[in-house]
Amino acid sequence: MIKPDNFSAIDSECPLRERRQANWRSMFYALFMSRRKSRQLASPTCNYYTDRYDSVTFLLAMLLIVLCVLDAGFTLLLIQHGSVELNPFLSWFLHKHVLLFFLVKYFLTSLCVILTVMHGQFRIFGVKGIHFLTGSVVVYTFLIQYQLSMLLPFWLNHSV
Repeated sequence: MIKPDNFSAIDSECPLRERRQANWRSMFYALFMSRRKSRQLASPTCNYYTDRYDSVTFLLAMLLIVLCVLDAGFTLLLIQHGSVELNPFLSWFLHKHVLLFFLVKYFLTSLCVILTVMHGQFRIFGVKGIHFLTGSVVVYTFLIQYQLSMLLPFWLNHSV
């Protein structure tokens, strides 16, 4: 069998080759008129990008961003009541300025969410990227629940 010049080791693992050529027309089409939701005849071991994402992925991403904002707000409330930020990186920003802390936390979380959604069909350590997103939502939910359990006594004592 004669192999083309651009044949690589990855192609031998994933024999389904990309047929689309990258040019300005394809970039415009991918941004505004995309149709690819999954790879045609995808092998379960191959990594691939999609043009469109399902509503579950969108909801998980938005929920993770909302949980990030809640975490930042509850962290600031807990610090007012004597707690400390355990993350040394974010603690440094918190000591500089509260708004800087919030913006860095929001930016880093948003960047990670975007990258995870983009690579949702990739396998990382044998786990699909979308499952990392789901796991992050679960972990953040438990974190928010824990923060609320620490704030509840302050709120109950204040209201009496």
